[in-house]
Amino acid sequence: MLAVIGENDRNVSEMNFSIYSQDKLKAIWREGNPFAWHLHLESAMVFTSDGTDIIDSLGEPSKYSRARADCLNFIDLFDSATTSIRMGTNSIHFELSTIFIAARNFAICYSFDKKSRPVFSRQAPLLLGEHSLRLPPTSYSTLERARILASRGIGDQIEKQQLNSTIEDLPKIRQWMARLMEGLTL
Repeated sequence: MLAVIGENDRNVSEMNFSIYSQDKLKAIWREGNPFAWHLHLESAMVFTSDGTDIIDSLGEPSKYSRARADCLNFIDLFDSATTSIRMGTNSIHFELSTIFIAARNFAICYSFDKKSRPVFSRQAPLLLGEHSLRLPPTSYSTLERARILASRGIGDQIEKQQLNSTIEDLPKIRQWMARLMEGLTL
């Protein structure tokens, strides 16, 4: 849930909401940030104290034009987490969570260039049609579970066999990212 607050409003729980100021939302709208597009295309207002739907009132975000630069940043994030795993990290769930974020966000940014409508799902890498990530479902679900474990601290621990299998599949994700970068135009 997203809470859009005024400048002096501090009585919203950060434990229950992602909190953005109206000024921050306007800024991401001006830059055409994928999150602005996600809100514009898929959000639904649940409550407003004054009857104003701030998301609706912002109109359409600016065109997103940073897909190439953002995808390169997500490749760097992926590479950093992969290196940490190879070096013997003590935070395997955190590193796998980072890999999940890098792959998901890479796919979201890529979808702006290649799909008629951007894909915002946590399954985005698997939903790009002919450009989809080809990965065993258990490996992708392990990355998803690692994300929940690392960010929320809930869920069953991931078994060693699942971890090892997922780690063995990491080069497939990196190859997929490299392949898609070749055809990226934005």
